Amino acid sequence: LLTLLGSLRPSSGSGSVLGRDIATRRRSRGEVAMLLQNPELMLLAERVDEEVAAGPTNLGWSEQEVSRRTSETMRALGIDDLSAEPPLALSRGQRLRVALASILSMRPTLLLLDEPTTGQDRVQIESMMDHLVAPADGAAVVFCTHDMQTAARYANRLVVLAEGRVLADGAPAEIFARADLLRSAGLRPPASVEIARALGLPAPTSVDELAAMFSAEKR
Repeated sequence: LLTLLGSLRPSSGSGSVLGRDIATRRRSRGEVAMLLQNPELMLLAERVDEEVAAGPTNLGWSEQEVSRRTSETMRALGIDDLSAEPPLALSRGQRLRVALASILSMRPTLLLLDEPTTGQDRVQIESMMDHLVAPADGAAVVFCTHDMQTAARYANRLVVLAEGRVLADGAPAEIFARADLLRSAGLRPPASVEIARALGLPAPTSVDELAAMFSAEKR
């Protein structure tokens, strides 16, 4: 992720981000943003609303646009009731959403997320991910996770890594059908996929999809 961000230069190989070479490109401010696994490292302001407003302010947006974007982003991530709270006094899940709001408020073209589900319950995870994959802002999202349920539901492409090597790259249904591959990377398929396999059904991306498959089989 740090290589995609431009903070690390690759020692070998090649690649591009947003059509420009990783090794030599110069990115625009706010173009690529990253959520760290430890969100407290990103939190510097005394209040939540100040934290979320800092990025757009530094980009030179008008006061009216900063205020509007800050309010919209906080409301979308369910932290608008925390606006006056000190970010570092919040729970881990709340700190993560504040840190995420602080980069989403800048409208990045590419959003990089390192273990974004940590410290959150399933309702919070789905609320956050539903917002991230919504087409409103048009940002591409790349996220690293060990949460296979979230990967199955929200990713349209999976890259399986182990010890610095790419083991597989493909669609979720294709990857989750290979239990041996996942085991070699220390992962297990989502429960919905394991149930579907036991029933002789294709790999679903969610429990809802599994239920639909099962209903279709019964008919």
